[in-house]
Amino acid sequence: MSFFTTADFAKNYSIKQSTLRSYISRGKIVKEEGFINTDHPINKVFLIELENKSNNTVSVVEKPVAEKTKAKLPPSNEEGTFSQNIIAALSHRKKLAETLKAEKDAELKQIQIEKLLGKLLPIKEVESILIINIQNIFRTMESELENIASVYCEILGGDRTHLTRMTKEMREGLHRVITESKTKSKEEIITVIEEYAETRSRGERK
Repeated sequence: MSFFTTADFAKNYSIKQSTLRSYISRGKIVKEEGFINTDHPINKVFLIELENKSNNTVSVVEKPVAEKTKAKLPPSNEEGTFSQNIIAALSHRKKLAETLKAEKDAELKQIQIEKLLGKLLPIKEVESILIINIQNIFRTMESELENIASVYCEILGGDRTHLTRMTKEMREGLHRVITESKTKSKEEIITVIEEYAETRSRGERK
């Protein structure tokens, strides 16, 4: 029985760590308590497949005639146990695939139920609600800024010209804030969408 860390296993079997992480997430390799046990049935199957791939690149040596005529010996108990391990590993993979499918089906059904109950809104309607809310916030802020400008202009002894100038500069500053917020929000939304698409893609490949 051998236990490896992810880095040691990748190094020992000449596998990229990113590829190894993908195998683990897809259930082709089982990692328990931070270690990979080479005697685990699923890991045994993986190592056999890996060895077979390596052997396919090696030329086959013709066996001597005398060796070909030898009678085949009955399988040993070790071979029988090994076959049982392979069957157990394949059964585990099948159950894992069925569990993931059931989870996806349940998630989809929950979304459909929430749509019927009116708990989910189309994207366009959500966008409209957000835009209305943000516009109301900025209108209220603009009105408050004008009131503040009027109060401070009176305190400082300014006239109508000073008030007009102060109001204009505050509106221009508010407009710059709105423009910058739109740009940053757009960039952040695109990033979130890309991350969600990548996460969903990884989930579908498992």
